[in-house]
Amino acid sequence: MIFNKEDVLNFLPHRDPFLFVDEIEEFDTSVRDLSQLSTVKMKDLIDCGVSGYYTPPKDHPIFKGHFPGNPIFPGVCQIEMMAQISSFVTTFCIENDFNAYDVDLILVGVDKSRFRQPVVPEMRLNVKSRLMKARGEFLSFYSEVRYENEVISECDFLARCRFIKKS
Repeated sequence: MIFNKEDVLNFLPHRDPFLFVDEIEEFDTSVRDLSQLSTVKMKDLIDCGVSGYYTPPKDHPIFKGHFPGNPIFPGVCQIEMMAQISSFVTTFCIENDFNAYDVDLILVGVDKSRFRQPVVPEMRLNVKSRLMKARGEFLSFYSEVRYENEVISECDFLARCRFIKKS
C-alpha cells in the first residue's frame, strides 16, 4: 500500500458519503523515469497509471434508495470512484506534499462508459487508471473497475486539475 486512508483524506477534498477511495496500492511509471526530472509536469505523466481500492460498505446510505432489498452501487458513483482514484497520478507533480497544496480536480466529461455487472455491498473493487493525454490543466484518463480480476465497469473521462498553493 502506497497511500492509506489517512493519506487519501489528506489529498482528496471528498468526505463520506461521497469518498470512494480506501487506499492507493501502486503507481505504474514504467514508461517514464520520473526520478531524472527536477520537476514533474502533467505531460510527463502520460501513460502512467495508478491502482487503488474501494469496498462499498453494506451500511452505505446510497443503498437505502438504490435499491431497497436489492442494493446496487450506482454507475455514476463508480465513475466518481474512478475519477477520485485517477487523481492520485497527479501526486508526482506536488511530490506528495499534501500539506502544501489543495488539489482542485473536477470531472468535466465522460465517454464510452460500460457497466458489465452490478456492484453490490462489500465487493472489494480494484480501480486501474491510466493518464492518456494532458493538455494544460485538462487530463484524459482510461479507467476500469475490477472485481476478482474481472473488468466490471470502465470509461474514458476528462478532468480539469489545478494545484492551489496553501497560504
